[in-house]
Amino acid sequence: LYLWNETTEALQLVQEVPSLGAWDWESFAVPGGGTFLAVANNFREVSSDNGVPLGSFSTKSFLFKLQGGRAVFAAAIDTYGATSFEAFQIGSATFLGVTNSFDGASNTVPSELFRVTDLSDDTFGLNVQVTSFQQLPSSSAYDMEFVAVGTERYLAVANNFQGAGYA
Repeated sequence: LYLWNETTEALQLVQEVPSLGAWDWESFAVPGGGTFLAVANNFREVSSDNGVPLGSFSTKSFLFKLQGGRAVFAAAIDTYGATSFEAFQIGSATFLGVTNSFDGASNTVPSELFRVTDLSDDTFGLNVQVTSFQQLPSSSAYDMEFVAVGTERYLAVANNFQGAGYA
């Protein structure tokens, strides 16, 4: 995590934030709550065989809350070869979508939407709830994008590979 220094007009390392084969970062704010960073972890290496990494695409991606100039761990989310996050608001609800690309056996892995609620306060401290909202059929998904047109809300998912060919 880097912070812009007005005096030196350069970025300074503030904190090394843990990740597991990270592919993407997404920042977002929860109305009435705080500012967050989500890291899409793609692969968790557990060992290697002659330099070839061995591990699992079934891993945890992480959610951090920015507090006091630091990224504080807030939650872990089950993901499967995660490639990206997309955060968006609909009404007063905050959603965080993750694209899953591979579970170790198949490219046909659903991507998923989570609802994020920040109930943190000065009395009880950090209290962030991340609950599964909806699974979306996808195939080796690499990205998603939220689009609002007037009163209509869309979520586009970029599927990359469908069984025997590229989408």
